Amino acid sequence: MIGVIIAIGGLWYTAIQFRASEKWKRAEFVVKEVKEFESDESVKLIEQALDYTDTKHYAFKKDTIDIKRGAMDKSLDTAYGDYTGVVAILRNSFDSYFDHLSVFNRYIKSDVMSFEEIKPYLEYYIDIIGDTANPRLSPTSRMLIWSHLNNYHFTDVQELFCLFGYNIGPEVRACSKKKFLGIF
Repeated sequence: MIGVIIAIGGLWYTAIQFRASEKWKRAEFVVKEVKEFESDESVKLIEQALDYTDTKHYAFKKDTIDIKRGAMDKSLDTAYGDYTGVVAILRNSFDSYFDHLSVFNRYIKSDVMSFEEIKPYLEYYIDIIGDTANPRLSPTSRMLIWSHLNNYHFTDVQELFCLFGYNIGPEVRACSKKKFLGIF
């Protein structure tokens, strides 16, 4: 009888240690993915462009790029068509930025990481793009971003914004956090 109790205690202790180890590995994975995201030159450029109206942005190693809000808007406007110079760099960088955000949504949907784990790292810039009351972005710029996401089928990005409470596109009909987290 004592042997059974010791065996059960050993299994219980092993299970607790295993769960703690898995939690730690998951946290390490989240941090690694966020570091990769934040170190990407396109991500840095877009986050600077979103955060500041008109400023110099250091991107792509040694190049210094002057970005005006008009260039950002042109890079997202499907009717513009002349994607050269700074406008082309911004357009490519936005697409790279959105591709990265899509991956985070896929991780959440497949339960590789949770919304709560990733939220603190993404919330500031998600709020800039998603919150119509956020003064960091003009209504025109915001609508161009939303339109770009819709036109180029960045539905994973739209779903990610939905998790943050922002319905930014018609592709996300029922913007329900519960739906995307698989609760109903």
